[in-house]
Amino acid sequence: MRRTLLTAAAGLTLAAAVLAPTAAGSPLEPPREQWFASNEAQDGRGHWSSGDRVRVDEACLSLPAEEQGACSLEALRNKSHVVVAFVDSGINPYAQDFRAPEYVHHPSTYVEGFPVDAAALPLSLSLADDAGYAAARQADDATWQGVKRSQLRWIPGTRIIGGLSVAAGGTGLGSWPERPLLDDNGHGTGVASVAAGQWYGSNPDALVVMVEGLGFAGVRWAASQPWIDVVSNSWGPGLPGRADIPDRASTDATKAAVEAGTSILFSSGNGMRNTNSSTVPFPAGTDPCRCKTPTHNATFTANGSGPSWHLTVGAVSPVNGQPHWWHGVPVDVASFGSKWRAAAGDGVQLGDSRDFGGTSCATPVTAGVLSALVQRGREVLGDVTEGPEPGGVVAAGAAPGGDGPLADGALTRAEAERVLVTSAQPHEATPEQLTWDYAVEPTTDAYWVQQGYGVVDAPAKARALETLLGLRPLADRADVDAWMQATDAVRDAYYETP
Repeated sequence: MRRTLLTAAAGLTLAAAVLAPTAAGSPLEPPREQWFASNEAQDGRGHWSSGDRVRVDEACLSLPAEEQGACSLEALRNKSHVVVAFVDSGINPYAQDFRAPEYVHHPSTYVEGFPVDAAALPLSLSLADDAGYAAARQADDATWQGVKRSQLRWIPGTRIIGGLSVAAGGTGLGSWPERPLLDDNGHGTGVASVAAGQWYGSNPDALVVMVEGLGFAGVRWAASQPWIDVVSNSWGPGLPGRADIPDRASTDATKAAVEAGTSILFSSGNGMRNTNSSTVPFPAGTDPCRCKTPTHNATFTANGSGPSWHLTVGAVSPVNGQPHWWHGVPVDVASFGSKWRAAAGDGVQLGDSRDFGGTSCATPVTAGVLSALVQRGREVLGDVTEGPEPGGVVAAGAAPGGDGPLADGALTRAEAERVLVTSAQPHEATPEQLTWDYAVEPTTDAYWVQQGYGVVDAPAKARALETLLGLRPLADRADVDAWMQATDAVRDAYYETP
């Protein structure tokens, strides 16, 4: 039952995540301040917000120390939360992008349905702030050795309320041994950061769950948890150049979860099909980002991006807002997928960031925006219960009247996703900006073939929130709808035909 406040109203690979430095002779990039969009947190401001983070329990801090705990818990229980799960390589919990000092209470005390037997994973966050990532990781090594596979943990002092390792997440950051849940690759940290990081994230208020280990085992677990709202996936198949055999056990499970109200997003063009291994000739040598042949793969037959009930996300360049030609098509929407900033897998401070990209980046950015819509719906309706309810309802409360999806006092997953996609828009291709990033398919009158409904960015998020609140009518996207209905018919024939 939803709680409401009494208020007025395996053989798998990660996506191509980082583009290599531009080689000599390739088109010159403009200075970053001339780019179409940037999420760099300069002067505390980024693409998504002002950077001001207010503690949930700020009013409690003036109370005597013995009273602050109860006050803080009450504040958390009275806050509308949204939970986003990422199936990826693990997470760097020392990064300040996920820091939240007031989240020291067991998640089951404010997240309805969260397993009460999940154990805390106390870490040396203050040491990380003072001495850096390596010092904190070394000090906590015995703690990390105690983390076992298939064991749900939560990390006090952060918005990482859940962490579960179903398989190794990969290495690459250094000489440290692989530890369950801890990100030894850096990819998972980047993914979670651009969705839920307090500086870089498209929803800096979202609660984070990291499922370490690429593949449908993690997706099935996340989709089965009644307290998780959104599941974001930035990985793809491990075998190149083939059509995937439909994994019906997994796709049937995700379909049931989506019908129940969980949103599941998948990146397009991932896996070995798109692992930056091309030697496409360019005027001064080879393709500097070593990308695959333009528009070389379709999303229909990939078990992740294929089913119509999964939101499939493509990537555009933040340099010029144009869709990259190395993502798979067709897609539902697109978002920024190169040279975006994210928290580093082995960093702590704001400056410890990295360039992040690919549909690995675009997908969690989109997941963050979608989660922000669900969270805002709950805030307006006074709903403080996480996860979906029967009928796919993701927010419910007293009907505020007026216009928009919330007018009847309920928001469904389908309504939230519809607001998201119809608020996305393509960006015009200008000749000058096209020279800044060659690896794009310029926007045309039939833009939906390459980017679906368009780009999920900060203006799209603003439009979506206005639509949710009834301040803007739901956009008429009949032209794109027709294309989507045709592609969805193909997808359903592939995944639903025995």
